[in-house]
Order: sequence, then C-alpha cells, then structure tokens
Amino acid sequence: MADLMISPDGAKIMILAQSGAKRLPGEKSPLWIVNMDGTGLENLPADPMLLGPPAEPRVYLHFVSWVREGHGLLILQRGFAAPGTFRLWLYDLKSRIARIVLEDAMTASWLSPLSPRGYFLAIKYQKTPGKPWTLALLDLKTLETTDITGGEDRARAWSQICWDQQGDRIAYIVRRAQASGPDVYVLTVYSLIAKKTVAETVMTSKESSALLYSPAWTADGTELLIMDRSGNCLKVLGPDLSEVKRITLPSSIRVPVGLHVVGDQALAEDDQTGTLWRLDLNKETWKKVY
Repeated sequence: MADLMISPDGAKIMILAQSGAKRLPGEKSPLWIVNMDGTGLENLPADPMLLGPPAEPRVYLHFVSWVREGHGLLILQRGFAAPGTFRLWLYDLKSRIARIVLEDAMTASWLSPLSPRGYFLAIKYQKTPGKPWTLALLDLKTLETTDITGGEDRARAWSQICWDQQGDRIAYIVRRAQASGPDVYVLTVYSLIAKKTVAETVMTSKESSALLYSPAWTADGTELLIMDRSGNCLKVLGPDLSEVKRITLPSSIRVPVGLHVVGDQALAEDDQTGTLWRLDLNKETWKKVY
C-alpha cells in the first residue's frame, strides 16, 4: 500500500495500492475505497491520464486532501519526464471521474500544507511555464485559488510554510530578488482575514540556511519560532516578526529540522543523528526523547 486517507466523517478509507507503476492492459486500478469496518471494498476506475500520459514514462501519485465534504479527493501527480511535471487532480467519488484541477501545481510543502480546519490547501503553481512559482491558497470547497505572492519575478515561492492553529494566518519563506546583490529569503505572514501580508522580515541571503528554517507558531498564535542553525539557536519572534529572544540549541543537536509545537512543548529532529528532542518553552530546557 502506497498511501491512504480517511474520509472527514471517519466512515471510509481511500487506498492507493501502488503509487509509481504504470498500469498494464487488464490490470486493476490502484485506487480502492473501503468502509472503516472493512466492508464494501471497491476498486475504483482511474482515468488512464491520471496514471500517466503516454509521453511520461513514469508518474507517482500522492493523496493530498478531501474536498466537498468528503465527496472528492485531491491527488498530486508527479511526472519524471524532464523537466518534471506536477498536476493536481480531483477524483469525484460520486461520478467516479477524475479531472485536472491545476496544471503545473503542487502542495506548497510536504509538511502540513492543509489548514487546521481543513478549509484551505497551501499550494504553489506556475501560471506560465518557465515563470516563477506562485504561492496560493486553494479553497477546498469551491476549488478557487487566491494568490499570495502574486507571481512577480522578484518573489519566488519557497517551501517552508506553517499555519497558525486557528488557520487564520500562514507563515512562509519567500525568495526575493534585489535590485543589486544576491537574492534574500524573507519570512512573511499572510492573514486570511485581512487578505494581505501583515508582517515580513529578511532572514538570510544563503539558500543553505533558508532550507533549514522551520517556522512554527506557538499554541496561542502570538509568536513564531524559527530554528536557526547558523546561529545555533531557536529564535522567538513577536507579531511584527521582531526578535523577542533566542533559546540556545544543545551542542548534541547537529542539523535541527522539522519543528513542531504542541501546547508549551516543541519538538525538533536532528537530521544528522536521527534523534528527537523536546523543548519546554516555559523553562527553556531541552531533553532528548529518542
């Protein structure tokens, strides 16, 4: 089994039996659905184009999110024919028909692109082939998009994004060209209520540093945490993204990635040693938990 997704009401399970193989003539579709109690297993028909256009030797499928109160499922199709393709498909469980929602589109990040309430999906897509990727929000009820970065040549969508726990704001890193000098990587906060950017600050001009940034909101949404490997610390930023304080990382953590916040605790992974660390945000103390 390559992937699965439980319906919003918890009644059904969508199963992807195989993600990366072409279907041979007479072979079953890799899409299945079954009731949570194990009854009603059904092999769903799949559009041949969903399983890979003739020009593409190999594609991979990934379940993304449910839409329309659980009557449809968004599927990301990744093609590997140079220079690589990405498409977002909608599989309608009522009609058993798949259709492309957006060409040249993908989730904005592999980690938590879906808003906490499940209303929006953070995506990035190309309006014009060869142009910069645009960061956008996909409404999972209407399937309409709202652009965030605007697709300007000077602002290129990056991949580190995080939602506050109410799903009202999204923080992300964007690469921005300068009139002179190297590109800079800007931490930005977009408000869904205000429908605009409400704060931003330049973080670095080094891509290697930007790749390791892992923004995460505190539980009450008043502060943003940023793991900064170059500074060997966890930065705590206020509502205007000004630095409130720094919490030093233990010397045992070599390559900190994947910041997660639960209540007054934060979890960080060490990509080099494969260990997991917990930070007590009140006491500012670290503990290795795995």
